Amino acid sequence: MAAMRASAPVQAQSSEVIGPEHPEHPEHRLYTQIARGVHRLDAEAGRTPDAASARMIARLMPLAREQGFRRVDHVVLSRHIGLVEQGEHVFLVQGRLDDPGHKRAFITTDEATATPVADSLRRLDEANARRRRQRRGRGEDGTD
Repeated sequence: MAAMRASAPVQAQSSEVIGPEHPEHPEHRLYTQIARGVHRLDAEAGRTPDAASARMIARLMPLAREQGFRRVDHVVLSRHIGLVEQGEHVFLVQGRLDDPGHKRAFITTDEATATPVADSLRRLDEANARRRRQRRGRGEDGTD
């Protein structure tokens, strides 16, 4: 996932710029949760994680933050139902899949795999900046 290092700069204790795959990055936990789900999808499809997987992971991170997720428990693909094709959308789920009250968000799989990592990480930074401004406006300390 070397492509993830190109953006969303955070300084490690050394002078190296790190991305969300690095344990010191503030979004590492979210990255790990989403990466686990995307890599499971890859394995189910008989694929080895690749650049498309990295782009999907990166694109799902800002989606999770924009939709107010605290964690991502599942990453699933759409099923063929009506006009929606199998795998046309990728869903993030917070909560149990069988719980009608779970939180979910989705985008097209094409968008998730086509968006450059740098664009997605920039969008993640913007989503986090919005969250911080909203918390300051409500007088919250910003910790999850």
